[in-house]
Amino acid sequence: MNIKVQSFTYKTIVDMDTIIVETYGDGVYIRKDLYSIPAFTQDSAKTNVQFKSENFGSVNPTTGDLYELAVPPAKTEPATQPTQDTPLPKQATSKKPIKYQPKSRVSKPKSTQGGEFVEKATKKEYKGKYIKDFKNRYFAGSSIEQNGVELEKVKSDNVYVNTLLAAGLALLFSALRGFFNKKVTKGDKQRGKTKRYFVQDKKNNKIVETDKDIFQQAQKELPNKRFVEMDWIIKGPAEDKVFNGYQYKGAESKNKEAILALEKQMPGISTFITDYKLLVEDPIPVPKPLLTSETIVEKDQQTQLDNDRKANFDLRK
Repeated sequence: MNIKVQSFTYKTIVDMDTIIVETYGDGVYIRKDLYSIPAFTQDSAKTNVQFKSENFGSVNPTTGDLYELAVPPAKTEPATQPTQDTPLPKQATSKKPIKYQPKSRVSKPKSTQGGEFVEKATKKEYKGKYIKDFKNRYFAGSSIEQNGVELEKVKSDNVYVNTLLAAGLALLFSALRGFFNKKVTKGDKQRGKTKRYFVQDKKNNKIVETDKDIFQQAQKELPNKRFVEMDWIIKGPAEDKVFNGYQYKGAESKNKEAILALEKQMPGISTFITDYKLLVEDPIPVPKPLLTSETIVEKDQQTQLDNDRKANFDLRK
């Protein structure tokens, strides 16, 4: 059920190494979200929850009700778009001369407010006018000759991801950490392992875990990041076992070794991941059959017949 509220309020609580952000709609409690202190501050955790609630609503996990703002947050007026008489932003100007193309071979100029294109060379988000040539290439400005910067469409069809890209990369990191929940497929269970994907901001070393689609999207669109994918053992036993005097490593030890091996590639991942038994399924032991006084032992019929005949012969006088 969709419930409209006039405003959201938030309460942050620190419990040891966890930040708890409670969300209220018009004073009514809705839900709480948990964040790890090494990855978040109280302000960034609250900003994450506020962004999701006020833009996409807040779901009560118990009832499934979706609380939304009755009046969406006011949108800032877009900056004046560059025209043929207005110079384009400095970052959207190419130093290479672009060959003239007749107007019949390019589309009429259109405008984008963001979240649709990035500059192909720098991967920076582009806002402003753009055109399309006969080869289906996109260029910033009202004509190719105006600046010559080629654009690239954001490749994801995920509206949520595009919105986050438009809002800024820092917000993308904080938002991803809030809603990701690793799922194990049937194929993963058959193989006994699954893939986990991590992205790290090189500036502040913050790490997030995400799924394969967003991981691949981030590799193409986000600069100054570190990317790691790894095999995560999910087939038990979770703990180390000793069989016939030999010690065998369980899934917990194997996963821990794999994380520690990634420390040079992604500093801090060994403190970000601490639960090495996550998703591990221990095999269910099969009880051995026990012999009791009521156990019936079958004998070979021919052997039984021969024994009876021998007994009868021995009884003769």
